[in-house]
Amino acid sequence: VLLDMYRSTHVGKDEVDNTEELAVTVAASLITRLAELSMPVGLAANGEQTYVFRPDSSPAQLGRLMEALATVRARGSVSLERFIYDLRPNLSRFNTLTVITPSRRTEWIPALSRLRRQGVNVSAIYIDPVGFGAPAEVQSPLEFLFMNEIDTYMVKRGQAINEALRAPLQDRFSTPTGQPSTEEVTA
Repeated sequence: VLLDMYRSTHVGKDEVDNTEELAVTVAASLITRLAELSMPVGLAANGEQTYVFRPDSSPAQLGRLMEALATVRARGSVSLERFIYDLRPNLSRFNTLTVITPSRRTEWIPALSRLRRQGVNVSAIYIDPVGFGAPAEVQSPLEFLFMNEIDTYMVKRGQAINEALRAPLQDRFSTPTGQPSTEEVTA
């Protein structure tokens, strides 16, 4: 699980109800679920402090990851794109990388796509920043994720995480041509 904690990507004026807190909650939920399934799980976060925990299925791993999530803050100085490129040597075709981010920028998507072409199973959980006061994008990162055939999930403010992660947007909002309809996704 890669948690994007780059300082300029997170929005929300409320101390508790913001993209930072939602992203951490989503990461904690995903990590807990994977641990319940006895799957090896790791965490990488580019916050004020950088965390990189290699996948492990030991009982102590869940505690380490939850402790890191409790302390991570969206004050990182390393962009998501750079962080993905920095993680590349640690990943192989035997890994799955799920990126959790509210980033409205698209520069990180080619980095993720490149990993996919190298055999790493990749997906993205997009924390919708618009519900937290960010302006709507002219061209959404969702479009670029779809074009790069990256399984994408979206969690909106106030939405149940289980419902949001039930299926990729591509499976829920496909047009007859098989391509997602951006109007349906952003509605």
